[in-house]
Amino acid sequence: QGAVVASGIGDIRVIWPAESLGPLRLNSTVGNIHFITPLGSQARISVQAGRFFGVHADERRYVETEPNSYAALDAHENAPLIDISISGSFGDVYLT
Repeated sequence: QGAVVASGIGDIRVIWPAESLGPLRLNSTVGNIHFITPLGSQARISVQAGRFFGVHADERRYVETEPNSYAALDAHENAPLIDISISGSFGDVYLT
């Protein structure tokens, strides 16, 4: 189902399984977040970026649908939609 992953100090690396159905929330106070969706998944990613928390999205895998909102490319039409919320204070988000 869904998950909440948070870290006070340190990086977070998540490879989200294709079988997941629930929403995901990632938060890191100090550290980078690396998020990987499986090929073919329908991911809708919302990032609360800021002055010290930037976003680096692989343009071959994601498209920015509006400021700080991303959708996975090449999604299977029957794949369930995954809502992901990412936030942090100091660090960067890497969508690969």
